Amino acid sequence: MSATELPMASLPAPTPAGLRELALEDERIWTRVWACVGVEQQLPAPGDLLPATVGHHGLHVQRRPDRGLRAAFNVLQYGSCWTIPAQCGHGHKTNCPYVSCAHSLDTDALRAQDGAPTREMRQFIGFNPLKLADVPVRTAGPLIFVTLADPPPSLDEQLGALGPAARLEPLGGLEHVARLWAELDCNWKRASDALFEALGAPTDGGRWEECLAPDTIVPAKATSHGELWTAGAAAALEPLAPNGDGEIRLLRAFPNVLLAVLPNHAAAVVVKPTRLDGVTLVVSLFARRSGKSAEDEEAVAGLIAGWGAVTGEARIRSRALGPTSISPILTQAGGRLADNGGTDGAAKPT
Repeated sequence: MSATELPMASLPAPTPAGLRELALEDERIWTRVWACVGVEQQLPAPGDLLPATVGHHGLHVQRRPDRGLRAAFNVLQYGSCWTIPAQCGHGHKTNCPYVSCAHSLDTDALRAQDGAPTREMRQFIGFNPLKLADVPVRTAGPLIFVTLADPPPSLDEQLGALGPAARLEPLGGLEHVARLWAELDCNWKRASDALFEALGAPTDGGRWEECLAPDTIVPAKATSHGELWTAGAAAALEPLAPNGDGEIRLLRAFPNVLLAVLPNHAAAVVVKPTRLDGVTLVVSLFARRSGKSAEDEEAVAGLIAGWGAVTGEARIRSRALGPTSISPILTQAGGRLADNGGTDGAAKPT
């Protein structure tokens, strides 16, 4: 997928307070935690490369010949520039041809040519990848995480209930069937709130794990969650729960990953900050196919349409999120941004 267009003429003027908060987030959040950058299915073949900007740092993850993963800093942190240009220092990721730059919009994964790097990959790895500075990389189920912290913190403690859910059934035994990108008009700390609201879940309970009843109504849709994901084309997919109770389970973990397990599929959502008041969501869909190709293709199209409706509703809700609502992600970030840099303290409005 190519970088998303962000017309420069429509960008708001940068504010010193906003830029200071970005710098503080980079210092106390993005360089101290495990950040989710994608799913393993984005890198199916040796040599494939996934751009993975974290805070102000340009990184990438690449599939090794032994099928493992390697994460490293990009060889060109500022693209072809010696310093950060003025048009790139305003807190918005720009649509630049040098996608390896930490101030450019990330693209989807780049495919190697029979294991060999392409010309575009040279922006990331140069001509001697052995010289690159490695970054710790770990997985939880299909989710890929990197960290800039030294020493690395505990990934299991950070993920909480989401970690076991990602590693075990049903997500661990499902097939990756589709991926879509969507944009929300809110700060990254509010993105999971907008998604939870669009899915009908309460966001003010302060819980890291939230469950929905099967008949929760999708906002602005005359159908229940159970009907949305099982009626019509999507019914061709095999149900995940043998008892068919239709439970919907939502989990999120600081700072930027959400997992949804629905009656007949699961979705992993990575939140990628793109500007002070905007994010890109990368939604990876997993399901168990029925084995009938025509029906499966129609079912996947139904899932994509369903998630398109949900992310569209989330975008509308993201524009109206209030600064005083209680949110686990916002509270956690507020504690880290406090003067002591710890994890305690009240969240600051964003």
